[in-house]
Amino acid sequence: MLNYEIVDKHEGLRLLGSADDFRRFHAILHDVNERSPVVFDKEGVFIALAYDVRKAYEGQRLVRKATKHDPYSGPMLGVDILWPTILVQCRMFRVSLGFIDSSKLHQAFAYAFEALVDGGLQEDFIVDYRRIQERYMALKPEHSWLEKKCSSRIEHWARWTTAQRQRGLISLLESLDPMFPFDYEMRVKRGEAGLMSPEEWDAADAD
Repeated sequence: MLNYEIVDKHEGLRLLGSADDFRRFHAILHDVNERSPVVFDKEGVFIALAYDVRKAYEGQRLVRKATKHDPYSGPMLGVDILWPTILVQCRMFRVSLGFIDSSKLHQAFAYAFEALVDGGLQEDFIVDYRRIQERYMALKPEHSWLEKKCSSRIEHWARWTTAQRQRGLISLLESLDPMFPFDYEMRVKRGEAGLMSPEEWDAADAD
């Protein structure tokens, strides 16, 4: 079964597993992508997870050779995925299974994937874990806003410093809610400072 490690500087999560683990996951992701009514862009952020998983089992990302203590286990393969990307992908996976017929294998991988993501969040964002988890679980894949807006947020994340990532994940996830423009205006009227506007969040798309 898949495992994880934390990537330095709050960058993201490293998925780890055998070639067989990743191949099975890859097949399930393609099936969900094809049949899910909440994956609007079939070549978008969700199927990008399948692409990364394929690169992992092909050995084109991280490869760790078996150690002398366990020489028969085969190499450990892996791939790094940015936090905003994997949170969106994980939420899309779970919500998709609520709309399509799924097998026990689908559910097993979904629960395992969610457990990895949740464990990684708790380890990497100790202080704000609960608030981040709440915002992540509130993502709405059934609304097209999420897919339309996630690429610009991922661009911001890739450019941010470690400190910006540590304190900015909650606001990034809030900006992926379709009610964000309305909520932003209300918060500005209340006098809240230091907020990024919808236009600022979207700016990375124009680069």
